[in-house]
Amino acid sequence: MGRTGAAALANHLSPYEEPRFQRQAMRHAKVIGEHPETLPDTHGSPIMGMGYTALGAFIDPASFRKMMDNNRWWFTLAHCPDGTFYFQPNRDYNASDFTNGGSRISASAVVALIFSAKNKNLYLTGAHRRGSH
Repeated sequence: MGRTGAAALANHLSPYEEPRFQRQAMRHAKVIGEHPETLPDTHGSPIMGMGYTALGAFIDPASFRKMMDNNRWWFTLAHCPDGTFYFQPNRDYNASDFTNGGSRISASAVVALIFSAKNKNLYLTGAHRRGSH
């Protein structure tokens, strides 16, 4: 669902005024909500795919909540004693850096992004740009 999440974000952030872009973004978000089990199983770069999937689902709060609730097990099992998160290599492990702690640093960064989405700390998730209030 990483590509679906990326497509949702691209449509949601479209500079064009036509409502079709927001409708398409919502469709993508709802597809992620209908298949929340796919969050930790993405192609290419699994960690990046998880980030795009989560941010794409975030467009529809119900889909994001369903995705988070359905993957509580993954967040629990991936949580390390030192507070970081680990992503075990899957079928596309060569697409990510799993040497020198890369799997923990990258996974922890993406999980932090996912967990902080509800706070809307980033412009991407709804925060205002400085000076644009």
